[in-house]
Formats: sequence, C-alpha cells, structure tokens
Amino acid sequence: MIYICLYVFYYFCWGISEVTNYRGRAILAIGMLPFVIVCLFRGNVGTDLFSYEHLVALYSRPNSYNGSEPLFYLMVRWINSITNDNKLTMRVVSGIISAIFIIFFLNSRRGSRFVFCAVIFPTLFISYTMNVNRIGLATAIYMLAGIHERRALESKALIRKMVSVGFHYSAAFFIGMDIFDSRAKNSRHRLLISTGIIAGLVIGSYFLSSYLEGKFSMYRNFSAPSAFSGLSLILEFSGLGYAILSMSTQVSGSRGTLVRSSVLFFAFFVISRYSYSGLRMMDLVVSWLTIWICRQIENSGGKLSRSGKLVLLTTGLIVVSGNVFGYYAAYGQGESPFLPFNWISSIAL
Repeated sequence: MIYICLYVFYYFCWGISEVTNYRGRAILAIGMLPFVIVCLFRGNVGTDLFSYEHLVALYSRPNSYNGSEPLFYLMVRWINSITNDNKLTMRVVSGIISAIFIIFFLNSRRGSRFVFCAVIFPTLFISYTMNVNRIGLATAIYMLAGIHERRALESKALIRKMVSVGFHYSAAFFIGMDIFDSRAKNSRHRLLISTGIIAGLVIGSYFLSSYLEGKFSMYRNFSAPSAFSGLSLILEFSGLGYAILSMSTQVSGSRGTLVRSSVLFFAFFVISRYSYSGLRMMDLVVSWLTIWICRQIENSGGKLSRSGKLVLLTTGLIVVSGNVFGYYAAYGQGESPFLPFNWISSIAL
C-alpha cells in the first residue's frame, strides 16, 4: 500500500502544480520528498539490496577488487570505512542517487523537467535507489552531462559521461549511442574524442575480460521470465517515439535518431526471446532515448506538443502501474522483496 500512497501523493502534487500553472519547483519537490524518505529509511526492502549489502562486506576486505566497476568499489569502501555498517552504507548510496536526481530536477528547464517528472522520476527512482544502485548512479550522473552541455561546458559533460562508466559499465552503451548519433561526425575534435573513448573501452575490456565474460555468461544463461517480458518497455519506447515525432519544434536529425534507436531496440527484443540480456539492452535503449529527449529540449530548442506530453504522462502512469503490480506479484519472494515493506530498525552508529 505504501507505494500506491507515494504515487497518489506525487501525482496529486503535480496536478496542483499544473492546475495552478505554478512555474516553480517547490510543489513537485514536496511530491518527491516521501520517495526520498522511503528509500533512505526502508528496512530489508529492494530486490538486490541483500546482495548489495553482502557486496559491501566483500569490498571492505583487503585486496577484494575483482574487476567490477572501480568507482562504485572505491566509493563503497570509503563510505563503509566511515559508517562501518553495511546497511547504512547502502542507505548513503541511495541518498547520493536521490541527491543527483534532485540536482537534475532543480537545474533542468521546464520542458525537460516535464519529461523527468512524467517518465524518469516515477518509473526509475524506486528501482534506482532501492534496487539496481550501480546503474542508478551511472544513469543519474550521465543525465547531469546534459546540463553541462546546455552551458557549453563540453569538457565537464565528457568527464561526467566517463565517470558514469566507472559506476556501471553499461553506461558505455550510452556513450556509444551518443557517438553513433552525433550530428558532428565530420568534426575533427569530435572524431578524436570518439576515437579516444573507443580505445579506452577496448583497452578496459581487455584488462577486465574475465569479469565481463562472467557477466555475459550469467545473462546468456538467463532466459526471459515470460512470453510477455519486455512489453512494458515496448510501450514506453512507443510513447517516447510518439513524443519525438510530435515535437512542435522539431530537432534536426530527431527522426534519424528514432529510426536508429528503433532498429537497435527491436533487435534486442528478438534477443530477449532467448536471453535475459536482451531485456537489459532494451532497457538501456529506453533510458538513453528518454535522456536524449531531455537533452534536445535543453540544448537544441526542442519543444513537446500537447499530445506528446499527454502520451508521455500516460506512458509513465502505465509503467508505474505495472511496476507496482510487480511488487505485489512478487510479495515475500527473495531475501529482500519490495513487499512486505518495513522500516529500518538496526544501524550500528
């Protein structure tokens, strides 16, 4: 019931903001605050939380680095050296992700803020702060790169993108999509940067080959949960595609971006019929395209049409409904399920 209450309050605050034509951020921030409280003070809640707490214990040992994401490893070791408590360490990580989300919200323009509030926050915040923390950190940091691009701080934007890879290697896919989609393909400066990034990824893959091979083997052996797996991602991708096509102020090359993303997305959908890795890649395409829309609104003057906004809002509501249904469907399953919900009761201070 707690998740339903969170979303009802969030959309209630958003409704007040829209009805009153309030252009500030305070009302929406109030709607987001309960989510932050829940993620910080939750008990044994979140599918991967149990695994992460054990990972913190592993990382705290001497010579424990195993080729995993280096910045996440270093951050967790540093936090745990201060807290000396695995549970508290993971709540601090959740707090950092929450703070990055809020920083993006406070610094984004009105148009991209709508995309954030309609799709990104409601569909991803709980998952990123309470479950898949590494990809949550990576995606949140990658989002901030768009703010730097808007301010013509390309070097800082590039650093943000590279840092995101250090928190989850999947963020390299975002960078690859940026390079693939770049409209400045003939720019010598962009070509040099792209070559350097690709070389870095190749070299990194060589030195981390055993770790990456283990990850690929794990996902290759996982089949998709059911024949309906990925349908919510298809719905979300379709909503994003409509929003791009219906932009009242079109961005140069946006249709080409949608076509290229569609080819990749449906190729991964075919793979998902045989392997769980396809679902993960579909999710990455959806995440990248969502952030791409925000960046085009921020940097290139893109403007969503009314129908585009309605579709995004509806898409977000449907995905949220599916997520909440999934929490109830998996009630009590695993070491740290989303339900039953409980508050944290023991932290060594």
